[in-house]
Amino acid sequence: MTQSYVSRGAIAVLAAAIATPSFADITPDDVWGSWQSYLSGFDLDIKATEERSGDDIFITDLTVSFEIPEEDGTITLIFPDMDFVSRGDGTVELKYGADMQFTALLEGDGGPDTKASIDVAHTGLSTIASGDPDDITYTYSAASLTYSVGEVLVEGEPLEAIGAQIEGDVTVTGMTGLVNIATQGLTSIEQDVRYNNVSYDIRFVAPEDEGSFVTAATIEDLRMQSAFSISENIDVEDPASIFNDELNIAIEMTQGASETSMSGNDGNGPFSSQSSSSSGSFGLLFNSDVFEASMSSFDASFNVFGEEIPLPISAEIGEASLAFSLPLAESAEPQAFFMDFAFVDLMVPDLLWNIFDPGAALDRGPATVSLGLEGTTKLMMGAFNPEFFENDDVPGTLESLTLTDLEVSFAGAELTGAGDFTFDNSDMDSFDGFPRPEGAADFRLLGGNQLLDSLISMGLVSEGDAMGARMMMGLFTVAGPGEDELNSRLEVNGEGHVLANGQRLR
Repeated sequence: MTQSYVSRGAIAVLAAAIATPSFADITPDDVWGSWQSYLSGFDLDIKATEERSGDDIFITDLTVSFEIPEEDGTITLIFPDMDFVSRGDGTVELKYGADMQFTALLEGDGGPDTKASIDVAHTGLSTIASGDPDDITYTYSAASLTYSVGEVLVEGEPLEAIGAQIEGDVTVTGMTGLVNIATQGLTSIEQDVRYNNVSYDIRFVAPEDEGSFVTAATIEDLRMQSAFSISENIDVEDPASIFNDELNIAIEMTQGASETSMSGNDGNGPFSSQSSSSSGSFGLLFNSDVFEASMSSFDASFNVFGEEIPLPISAEIGEASLAFSLPLAESAEPQAFFMDFAFVDLMVPDLLWNIFDPGAALDRGPATVSLGLEGTTKLMMGAFNPEFFENDDVPGTLESLTLTDLEVSFAGAELTGAGDFTFDNSDMDSFDGFPRPEGAADFRLLGGNQLLDSLISMGLVSEGDAMGARMMMGLFTVAGPGEDELNSRLEVNGEGHVLANGQRLR
């Protein structure tokens, strides 16, 4: 069904760019200077102690601070010590201690500090910088990295002092990757990183016995690709200045098999959940022209139990996916959009079926719901225009709409459909403020009468209600060639007449 539509062009460019890093000579000064230039470009206050030996640079006490807009406080990020060491071949190696710590410190106006730190242990960590000062590629790898929750203080007090607790770690193994950072008119960051395995185990206790939970997960074959670019001429105190023609964000993530679990107490009683899938993906593309997103999961299963849930809930699904694309740029010409949604082969256990169908009157085969739409629109104002969201109505027109796919199958019945419509935006009277459509859609229903008979036998639908439903089906449908098949063609002609199978309804 739905595939990963998003970011294909951007990711292809990314892959080509970072697969062939520059081979110009670069020095430790170039790399350390690039770091400082990049961070200072966001009006961050950078402090560090430098020591030098020949070309090599040894950095300690590195902090990056920024004031919280409209607040009396400062956030300071404290980095671990690192060395920038020349390898003698025009590249630079970044070296770290055996154990590292990253700390975030929130300093209030005269009040006690809030602090959180992450401890990092690593095996086989390697980071090599190559390229030139304004276009550096970092090639990195590690046999393993473990990120653990370190010291946490809230307003100067440890969590234990208020009856709370958080601990846990995230471990990645088999990491390889490339990151390219370029500052040539634009600041751009392109990344391609892979992990053989990612796992986490987090434990949290809320204060005052308000609840606790433990969550754990494993993810195999995780790959993350991204491309991000932003203008160097933005005002960090004005977030709206980020949204201009130079902003571009593209993300593509894929993963293999995964398992997740969570258990705990939410204050009302115990709960637990488990889920798994064979593979999945996520994509995002956002710039001044378009906003696209896609996500999918395959061969997934889940089950949930809770004190307030009368019985365990579980299900299996072959595919769950969503993808859409929306134009954002002003244009006098039609621009394309689409939306695809699918739940394929959804199955629930007999335990749940037996609650409302103890006699097994309904077909318990897998259910599917899928919908595909595509069309064109004109935008009279770009979405990055500050006045765009101040309008009560979207400043644009709907030009065409196509139902590319409709499938609903459940309990032995199946509804399918497809159709095309265009819209006359000069006629907003025929359909009460909506542009007049013109076109047709065809639908087919299989097993509808059998499903209705089963619902009657279960007592969920009365004979009278069933008769009314059959009269409605007779109004909009005609019998098809197959057993228990009904077909319908719904049409809107150029005069605004609505017809069902050639019979005028409006």
